[in-house]
Amino acid sequence: TVFRAGAQTVGMTTETLNIATVASDPTFAIVAENASIGNGDPTFGNILLTARKLGCYFTASRELAEDSVNFAQQIDGLLTASLAAEIDRQCLMGGSGSEFNGLNVRSEVTEQSSVGSPVYDDLMDSWQTLTEANCPDDNLSYVLCPRDATTLSKLIGSTTMEYIAPPREVAAMTRYVSSSIPRTLGGGSNESVAFVGDVR
Repeated sequence: TVFRAGAQTVGMTTETLNIATVASDPTFAIVAENASIGNGDPTFGNILLTARKLGCYFTASRELAEDSVNFAQQIDGLLTASLAAEIDRQCLMGGSGSEFNGLNVRSEVTEQSSVGSPVYDDLMDSWQTLTEANCPDDNLSYVLCPRDATTLSKLIGSTTMEYIAPPREVAAMTRYVSSSIPRTLGGGSNESVAFVGDVR
């Protein structure tokens, strides 16, 4: 899911690699003729990438491997699906021990807290936060767990009793669903998280 949502791979020739980031935009001002232009420096930061190895080792019956005509295809499908789910989990939720630092634990990712059962208003609030930070809104996407995706899709108007269409801004976003986002977080063990952003 994370790669379909826009995550990219970066080639590394060493164990670590610094990637520049923009913390704040440059500032502009109207100046009089022959007047000097004031300093409007942007602020830059960096993200340190550290190479990690993600692997899996398992055994299987030799008889099963030799007697089953589709064993190789089953293994390919199993490994592909399992690896994709684990990459999703680490990129979104990781942060324990030697795991990836997932988006959920990154300090530079803005958190929108105090959200109850998800409604389109929550995604509109995220849209506002992003656009106020000068993020273009023509390539936004959001990733959420299957339960919350279902909740949004089942929103029904109290008077019409018909499914509620998302606002134009939300409808323009691309929705992705990942089973690697847990729904057992929080004090009640029934909370989840969602991610909204432009990952170009």
